[in-house]
Amino acid sequence: MKVVLSTTALAVGCVGSAQSKAMDTSKTLRRFAFGSNIHQDLPQPIWRAIEKTNPELFLSLGNN
Repeated sequence: MKVVLSTTALAVGCVGSAQSKAMDTSKTLRRFAFGSNIHQDLPQPIWRAIEKTNPELFLSLGNN
């Protein structure tokens, strides 16, 4: 349980410190990508393929 809480705290802290540009709310998003059930303990080469599609929005759904 401590590992889960520590990882969550680290992830939340990193999100707040990342630089991002302001979202243009007048633009309609047209390119979405989504995924689920990625195993964090295994290699994740899928991210390269996702990046090549240049999604405007990525939704990570599932239980991992």
